[in-house]
Amino acid sequence: MAADIPVPAAGGEAYGAHGAVACASPLASMAGIRILVAGGNAVDAAVATAAALNVVEPNCSGLGGVGWMMVHEAASGRLHALDCLGPVPRDFRSPVPDGQRVHTGFASAVVPANLAGWAAALARFGTRTLAEVLEPAIDLAEHGFPVSRRLGGDLLALAGQAAPGTDQPWLPGGKVTPGGGLLRVPDLAATLRTIAAEGPGAIYGGDLGDRIVAHVRAEGGFLGRQDLVEYRPAWVEPETAWAFGRRIASMAPITLTALRIAERRGLASLPAGEPEAIHLLCEAFKAACRHHTGDGATPAADAPIALLAEGLRAGDASPDPLLPHAPERTTHLDVVDGQGNAVAFTTTIGGFWGCGAAVPGTGVLLANILNWADIRGGLPQVPRSTVPVPCIVLGPEAGAVLAIGTPGGTGIPQTTLQVLAAHLGHGLPLQEALERPRWRMVSDLSESPAMRRWCADGDLLLESRFPFATLQALQQRAYSVRPIEPYSLIVGGFHAAGGRPGQRTFWAAADPRRGGAGLAW
Repeated sequence: MAADIPVPAAGGEAYGAHGAVACASPLASMAGIRILVAGGNAVDAAVATAAALNVVEPNCSGLGGVGWMMVHEAASGRLHALDCLGPVPRDFRSPVPDGQRVHTGFASAVVPANLAGWAAALARFGTRTLAEVLEPAIDLAEHGFPVSRRLGGDLLALAGQAAPGTDQPWLPGGKVTPGGGLLRVPDLAATLRTIAAEGPGAIYGGDLGDRIVAHVRAEGGFLGRQDLVEYRPAWVEPETAWAFGRRIASMAPITLTALRIAERRGLASLPAGEPEAIHLLCEAFKAACRHHTGDGATPAADAPIALLAEGLRAGDASPDPLLPHAPERTTHLDVVDGQGNAVAFTTTIGGFWGCGAAVPGTGVLLANILNWADIRGGLPQVPRSTVPVPCIVLGPEAGAVLAIGTPGGTGIPQTTLQVLAAHLGHGLPLQEALERPRWRMVSDLSESPAMRRWCADGDLLLESRFPFATLQALQQRAYSVRPIEPYSLIVGGFHAAGGRPGQRTFWAAADPRRGGAGLAW
């Protein structure tokens, strides 16, 4: 029976004969493995993993958040995309001038969409009930889980910014559980048990939903009962493209277009990580942004980007001080099962701890996605051209499948481009591709106003593991270069799971920047 026992890898990657899971928490990855071992498929395991992340990584995702899911259906070979981006409440009235944002609090909440997405994915592709796949998360919330070092730091940050009198179920008694300490979340456990018993209708029209609406309204928010009753996630056709001999599917076209531009202009002939390759990828990404955002014609591949912010001093022997660490607020998970079904799921609650507090007595954190939206004429617009980019990669041989993705806000398309370029274009092993130092270009075409305020518009951020000569060479190409941490969450926390079902070979890879785990069995 040894083959039935999941064996975690010591480190970021794992190999197995039956399936694989990768995400930002070993506990959540194991929740997905539990479902696979019990006979569930990739969609069953993905929902179990997402629900477990709701417990152990609550500041990044949860049932009250939003998400984007890609599914590969092995039996038909078809690719499917599920849009779980919760809509703006119908009663929204702009409390701020046009062009500004609703930053936090319950006025910034959109319709909670992830739970409906979980249920929709299970209804279409799952083999287990919602109650069955929620059980690992219920167990973690009810009996407790050891706090990771990263979550311990995020709890400290929450304790320092939580508004007095707000409900903070991950700070029991107002205290921070240190790394390694056991943390229970009984309110969330009770909510998950109610959902397991009543189904998603407990929130979308039931008593739990009414409690959420009542609190949001009392706090000045706009969510209404009708918003919940009428909400349905949408199955849409994914964007697809061929690059480097693979078919790649995503929910946003910018990365796919940039990858094809880089392929046509000789990326594979350039050494990975060298200034010429970075320059080509930056230019390809800029061209793709211009094309898909309607900001003029696509520039030539060798046209330099006019980056005018102050860069490194010529001839300086050391980088400038590192930019500060940024808290994470989005997560990603990947699952591949023994038949070759695959799921790539990027999910978020918007800002750090979403709206900043839970709905009292429920453990539910809502997403402050209106923070992403420019308010124009009172109607928030959340741009979809640069939404998170979960991807499914098929080929090159028949049946081979790879699910990939990363958090990172509007930097997600750039991070995804770099990892795909390293793995597919330069032929690097997957784990090496996602561990290599990365860059992030800040541009008015690709970044949120918040990031542009933090950096000078036009900065090229590079992890400080790049050789200083690389930074100098890029500055000579008219980039304004700024070093960041050697392993920085600003450039994402990539995860991946893949397999060749015909060869009974499966693997998972996890980014050391995020402290997650790839598990396989």
